[in-house]
Amino acid sequence: MAMLPSAAAIAPARSMYFFSRPATQKTITAVITGTIAVPKSATTTTPASIAIISSPYRLNRVIGYVDKDYTKIEMIDTHGRLRAWLEQSTKGRDTTYQPLQSKIAVGTGGVLGVGLTQGKQKLMFLPEADSDFIYATIGEELGLWGATAVLAGFLVILWRGVRLFVLARDDFGKYLALGVTVAIVVQAFINISVVLDMGPTKGFPLPMISLGGSSLLSTLTCLGMLLSVSEHEG
Repeated sequence: MAMLPSAAAIAPARSMYFFSRPATQKTITAVITGTIAVPKSATTTTPASIAIISSPYRLNRVIGYVDKDYTKIEMIDTHGRLRAWLEQSTKGRDTTYQPLQSKIAVGTGGVLGVGLTQGKQKLMFLPEADSDFIYATIGEELGLWGATAVLAGFLVILWRGVRLFVLARDDFGKYLALGVTVAIVVQAFINISVVLDMGPTKGFPLPMISLGGSSLLSTLTCLGMLLSVSEHEG
C-alpha cells in the first residue's frame, strides 16, 4: 500500500511514452523498466547480445567502437566476408544527414529568423520537420529569440513543478507534480538536444508543439493533473 502514491505519480510519465506516436519511446521505456526490475545477471544480457548479433547494422555499430578499421577482424577473417556482410547493412544509411540538416536550419535562422513559414529546410531537406525536428524549424523561422522563448516555456513548467513538489502538503501531490514535470521537461530537453546534435536521434516529440494528436493529448492530460495539484494546494 505504501507504494501506491509513488505508482500513481509515475503513471502519467509512463502514459506519455506509451501513448506517443514513435515506437522508440515504448522500447526505451520497456528497457529502462526491465533494467530496474530485473537484477543484473546473465539472463538480462543474453537477449541483448542476441539482438545485437542478429542485426548486422547493430553489430557494425558496436564493432565501430572497438575496431573501426577492421584490423583485428581481418586477422581472423582474411577473405573479408564478415566485413562485406557488415558494410552491406550500412549502404543507404547516412546517420549524419538528419542532424546536419537540422543544424543548417538552426544556423540559417540566426538571431531573428527568416520569417514565419519562410523556412526552406522543411521543404524535403530536413526529415520529420513537423514532428521530431520541429524545434529546428522554429529556430530557422523565428531565430534565436523564438527558440529561446520555447525553451523558456519549458523552464517555466519546470519551475512550477518543482515549486509544487516543495510546497505540496501531502506526498501524493508532491510526487504527482514531480512525475508530471519530469515527464514533460525531460522529454522536451531530449528533443532539443537531438535537434542541436547533442544526442542521438531517438524520435522523441517536442511536447505540445510537435505534430501528433496522441502526444498532445497525453501532455495536456499531465498538465491538467499539474494544475489540479496547484489548485488543491492553493
